[in-house]
Amino acid sequence: MTMTDTRKTYNAHIRLTRQEHERIAAASGGNMSRWFRAVALDAMANGGPHLHADMLDIRNQLAALGNNLNQLARRVNAGVAVTGLQEAADEVRVMALRVTKVLRKVR
Repeated sequence: MTMTDTRKTYNAHIRLTRQEHERIAAASGGNMSRWFRAVALDAMANGGPHLHADMLDIRNQLAALGNNLNQLARRVNAGVAVTGLQEAADEVRVMALRVTKVLRKVR
């Protein structure tokens, strides 16, 4: 077979729920094979499907940030002087930018 041969001679099998199948069928415009190839090749060109890992990392960082903010709020509500509010606000901005960057990958 030459590099210019475009025959599709290999099969890939995946399992989907009914809902997944319906959503993908609608998104693919009726040609699911072409759609899956395009999505897979695009993911490869962009460094692989790391979106899931990115989102898990962001979730964990947001949970830690939320804990820090809750601790600061408890101290403020108790009348205790607190430091670190600016740093916490800066962390929130950084995370918001990171979420925006990851969401751009989804669109």
